[in-house]
Amino acid sequence: MSGGNNHYPSCTCPWCYHPSFADINDAKPINFKTATSDTYTIPNACCPECGAPVFFYRSPYGGSVYFDELGVPWPKHPCMDKGRRAPAYRLSAAPEAAKARQTPPWKKDGWLPITFLLFGNPDSKGIRVVIVNELLTNIAHHWEIQGAPEDIKDAPAFIRRSPNGEWEIDTPSGIYHPTEFKRDPNADWRQRFSWAKQARVAANLRKAS
Repeated sequence: MSGGNNHYPSCTCPWCYHPSFADINDAKPINFKTATSDTYTIPNACCPECGAPVFFYRSPYGGSVYFDELGVPWPKHPCMDKGRRAPAYRLSAAPEAAKARQTPPWKKDGWLPITFLLFGNPDSKGIRVVIVNELLTNIAHHWEIQGAPEDIKDAPAFIRRSPNGEWEIDTPSGIYHPTEFKRDPNADWRQRFSWAKQARVAANLRKAS
């Protein structure tokens, strides 16, 4: 297995590709669990090869990546293909990088950046209960999502309504299609207590953000 979740040594996804970038120590990677709207518009590092501003992210599973922009099609910075082992520059060394993208591609395409307030364990069918929070509006959504890997809970993510009116979640691992969480009217008290607890946790996290 490689650095990503259930990936292989030949995998070229952002989590696995070019282990020479996995030892970047000088720049601080983005923590998307505590992201704000600025996180998605202001690059946090500079490429050591060409000096261009980049979005530097390190997966909790070990892989690292520089993105030129966040969101579909998740453009990886081309200097990563050169395989040079060098630390990324801190923004203090290149303050010109700390400039917000005025109209990032994800905004043009109707995507909204989110954080996961709750990311439940999958059931026997691979369905998780999630609560996501829109960073621009502070609106929360309580959804069910099937087939989503564990690593997306800490990764950059966006949501939008598709042309047919369904929600989409976009991550570097792929696009997922959540459905509204529906409470079973016949659920026992334990399940109802779990739902109430989830709602309290999400509300507290939204207040703290």
